[in-house]
Amino acid sequence: ATALASAIGCLLMGLLAKYPIATAPSLGINAFFAYSVCIGMNIPWQTTLAGVFVASIIFLLITVFKLRELIIDAIPADLKAAISAGIGLFIAFIGLQGGGLIVANKSTLV
Repeated sequence: ATALASAIGCLLMGLLAKYPIATAPSLGINAFFAYSVCIGMNIPWQTTLAGVFVASIIFLLITVFKLRELIIDAIPADLKAAISAGIGLFIAFIGLQGGGLIVANKSTLV
């Protein structure tokens, strides 16, 4: 199902949007909903799926009415760069922890 959704998304982006980029759903969010929300919080999968559907409709409406562009344009360029750098540093931090270069210590917050 994920591969089929990826193929359809790529075709639609290239043929309809005239923006030939590869699109694919993230499998990390699937794992989050399956293990953290459904199993961890004891929420039925039907309820979780309905929540994802509602969030998708809201995001679609925000995009169609160009509200998303207004919000993004309201953010200063320096703040956008800082957010990107912060996310990159966070990902690097997680990778360094996973590689054992950064380890937990009682005297620090890490």
